Amino acid sequence: LIIQNSILHGCDGAEWKGIQVYGSNGGQQLNLFECIIADAVVGIQCNSSDSVQIVRSLVVGGERGVELYNGKSFVFSENIVTASKVAFHTSGYEGSSLIEANTFYDVDTAIYFKNDDHSELNIRCNHFEYNDYAIYSDNTTLKDHGTSSDVSGNRFISESTLTNHQLHHTGSPMNYYCDSAWVFTLTGGDAT
Repeated sequence: LIIQNSILHGCDGAEWKGIQVYGSNGGQQLNLFECIIADAVVGIQCNSSDSVQIVRSLVVGGERGVELYNGKSFVFSENIVTASKVAFHTSGYEGSSLIEANTFYDVDTAIYFKNDDHSELNIRCNHFEYNDYAIYSDNTTLKDHGTSSDVSGNRFISESTLTNHQLHHTGSPMNYYCDSAWVFTLTGGDAT
């Protein structure tokens, strides 16, 4: 499914269910490029879909901006997601993936992982403005992000007082390297 240069929204300001893709775990199953998705309960939902690409798009409103379930590999790059409770969510995903150069703002939780193998996922150069968590990872494998000489480049802006609100992680042990201008301390959990 290729959707390009489109504006998709509910009629007369009403909510709609959004884009739903049910794949077969083979081949590229969604390529969404330079689109606007507005006022959907879930803007984009993919289940058992591989090689999902969502690039240079705007997702506004709803319970969740993007949901990916039980698939392999995705690229989520240069998007803006706003006014959602959860902007980007994966569960049961694995494979080489990328979350890069996105802006998340006016969201409760920007990124939420649950039961994923993201050992090949890169999260870099994103801008997070959130109420609760920037990245919330539950029972998920994450690789180290950045190195001491090449940081991940993510920016976090929030007044959240929740513990580890920048990166709340349970799962595999991992290290997160950030720019000296965005230093934060992680306590407990599996991230340092």
